[in-house]
Amino acid sequence: MHLHTAPAQPHQGHQHPAKGLLAQETSLHSNHDGVPLEGDTQRRLQPSEEQRYQELALEIIARDSSLVDILMPHPLRKTALDLMEGLFPVNISMLDKSHRKRRKAQHVQENDRKSHGDGPEECPKSEHETKQRSKYSASMRNQVLKRNRDSTNELDDLTSKKLELMASLQSRLQALWEEQELVLLEVRECARWGEELEVLVRDLCKPQEFERYMMFIGDLEKVLSLLLCLSSRLARVQNALSRMDGNTEPEEKQSLHERHKLLSRQREDAKDLKENLDRRERVVSGILAKYLTEQQLQDYQHFVQVKTSLLIEQKDLEEQIKFFEEQLENLEQSIPI
Repeated sequence: MHLHTAPAQPHQGHQHPAKGLLAQETSLHSNHDGVPLEGDTQRRLQPSEEQRYQELALEIIARDSSLVDILMPHPLRKTALDLMEGLFPVNISMLDKSHRKRRKAQHVQENDRKSHGDGPEECPKSEHETKQRSKYSASMRNQVLKRNRDSTNELDDLTSKKLELMASLQSRLQALWEEQELVLLEVRECARWGEELEVLVRDLCKPQEFERYMMFIGDLEKVLSLLLCLSSRLARVQNALSRMDGNTEPEEKQSLHERHKLLSRQREDAKDLKENLDRRERVVSGILAKYLTEQQLQDYQHFVQVKTSLLIEQKDLEEQIKFFEEQLENLEQSIPI
């Protein structure tokens, strides 16, 4: 099973005893020169689209100060992905997603066949929600258009710009929702892959060794999810702190600083758990090396890399979707009835 097209790297446990699998850079996360690239939270935007987005946002906030916090272009806006840099060798922007384009085309074809069948097409719950969100947003934009036309049948300039930005945001959200669907499919495939590996390890290893393997795999997801959650919350607090000015209430400043201190301490504790996880991974790799073939060992290594990358990508998508949905909601509310 190959969720990502980049080849798994050979097992390095004996050549690099100081490094575990989770601490190694691989070809999944570097460019052709072998140089790791930084994450890019704007990776889904074409340069022209991003430029127009920035122009509209700046024009709108210049005339509607209530939208400054939510629309201010965010090259400095922190995300969970930014704060995860260096902890896991995963670069979401560099993952080969050509397989997703093929999967999307296949998914469309399957739905077309279902729609021509005898019964009604059944959508997975998440896909149904995606379609419902799209219908709702389109309906909402139509209502805004109807209620904001003046006697000359033209929209005022500010409202027109807001509607253009809303349309852009909706288009970007639709793309993110569709990608989220495909990532969820890959998560399910990765889970099946994990079950196959579990059977293999159970058959080959001693009971205590198998238990150690299972505890590591389970804790991998728990520790990564904890780090992602804390990093996301810390990023939001850092963004709020960066927006503070002379008009910010002293109580709010104190509250933000206290939250930042607490979350920073909790995140450091979670990083300690991750270091412990790295040590346990080295032990597990040593155990598996006694029983598995070279190819099976590479499959295990690749499974851990894919599982890690999918968990991080899910969080990144959730953050982007939430951010754009907040922008869309605030824009809608800013247009007078």
